[in-house]
Parts: sequence; C-alpha cells; structure tokens
Amino acid sequence: MALFFKWMLWILLGLLALFVIVWVYFRFFMSFGASPEEIAQKMAKAPYPVTSQTYLSGANTMHYMEGGRTDKPVAVVFVHGSPGNWEGWQSYLTDSVLCEQARVIAIDRLGYGGSMPGEPVSSIGAHAASLRPLVDSLHAHGKVILVGHSMGGAIVARAAMDFPELLDAVVILAGSADSKQEKVMGIQYFIQHKATRWLIPPDLDMSNRELMPHGEELASMKGRWKDIQIPVTILQGKKDQLVPWQNAEFISQEITLRPPKVIYFPEENHFIPWTQREVVRREIMAYF
Repeated sequence: MALFFKWMLWILLGLLALFVIVWVYFRFFMSFGASPEEIAQKMAKAPYPVTSQTYLSGANTMHYMEGGRTDKPVAVVFVHGSPGNWEGWQSYLTDSVLCEQARVIAIDRLGYGGSMPGEPVSSIGAHAASLRPLVDSLHAHGKVILVGHSMGGAIVARAAMDFPELLDAVVILAGSADSKQEKVMGIQYFIQHKATRWLIPPDLDMSNRELMPHGEELASMKGRWKDIQIPVTILQGKKDQLVPWQNAEFISQEITLRPPKVIYFPEENHFIPWTQREVVRREIMAYF
C-alpha cells in the first residue's frame, strides 16, 4: 500500500510538472502568428515598401504600418479586432491589386503592438478618437476608407458617427454592433480577477478586459447609428460563432438615412477578412 501511494505521489508530481511546463510555454513563449523573421520576409515581397510609422493622438503614440502607393489620393485604413495588431492585415499590405491603387495602412489599436501597450481601453469612442489625427492628415490628400474587423467594426462605425466629414466610406467585416448579442461567459470573470489574470498571455488578458464591458459600450451607441450618412458596406458570415450574423441585421435596420450594402456568406465564420479576401478587396475598391 505504501508503494502504491508513493507511485501516486510521483504521478501527481509529474502531472504538476507537466502543467507548469505547458503553462510557461503558453504564457511566455507561444506565438499565435508568424515569427518576426517570417513577417519581415513577407513584407520584403510587397509590391511597394512597407514602413513602420507613428503619430500622436493626445498623449498616446500610435503605431501603424504603411504600404501601397503613398502618392495615390486614396487611403485605406485597416482596424483589427480583439486581440490583434497590424500583422493580421499582412495579406492586404502585400496585395498587388490593392496596393497599386491606394495607400494601405494597418494600425495597432490602443493597447496593442506599438500603440501604448499595457492597460486595456474598453471605450469604443476613445479608440475612434485615437484614429482621428491619422484620418485628418490622410483626408487632406484625398479619400479615406476605414475597414474594421470584429471590434474594429464597431470602432470604424463610431468614427463614422463622430467625424464623418473626414471619411468617404466604412467597411465593416463581421463587426460587433448589437449589445443584445454580446455574451460574457463565466470563464471571463474568472480570468479577469487579479488572482488569475497571470495565467493567460498578456494580449488575451488585454482582450478579455476590454471586451467585458463591450456590451455596455455598444448600448451607448444605440441611438447614433441612424445619424450615419456616409456609405457603409457590411460583410458577414452566417456561421459566425463569435459575432453572430444578427449584428449585420441590426446595423442594416439602424442605418436608415443611407441604407448600407450588406453581403452575407452562408458558409463562412468570423474570419472573412482572410477567407474572402478577394471579395473584401473588391468592396473596398468600389469606393475608390
């Protein structure tokens, strides 16, 4: 019997050690995307140079990557979801068709990448405001089209509410909009607690903390969708489990002065920026 308990103790210690090893790898070393070397190699193959840029938005230093034709009078600004950074838009920064016709910009949202990483910013209005200095400078040279995915969709919509005079169109890709569709799961409360936040990677912690009040943020925009008068295109997958397709339906019902164009993909999920890139590009370029 003593031998049995001894073996059980060793097994439990072994499992604990395995858990610690897996956690350390997941927390500090696991990469959710391409390595910096792979990204650099891909950017080197872009049809036009891709450069790292910054601008000031109040006290915040915002980072973005810029490619395409900087001499063209059209700028396309991509805004990522949660979590994320500019790297999610690599395929657009290297798209020869898009880059031949426009200046292509992919930002790091507040709190991510090179844009003041650290504390999460849950305010959709603050995220939209952080874009304004960049949009203002681009507007001076021609058209500006904002493209937002997921939470980024809510942000570009808020920009269309707050400074429409600087924008020519917005494209919303699987964008969150309807507060009634926002669900907070029990695990989110668990990992939000200070005692457990250290268990997950920083970007996932950032994402969880900015998304917890996301429903309230969307609810605060409820009465303002009707004011949007600039062109809006919505692309939405019908099998999206993260941002249900009813969000697109909500937007199409709320924007009444200039009804948006809505494109549904019956078999697609949340990741249409990458699975339907040619359609996304076509809809963006329709505003050139």
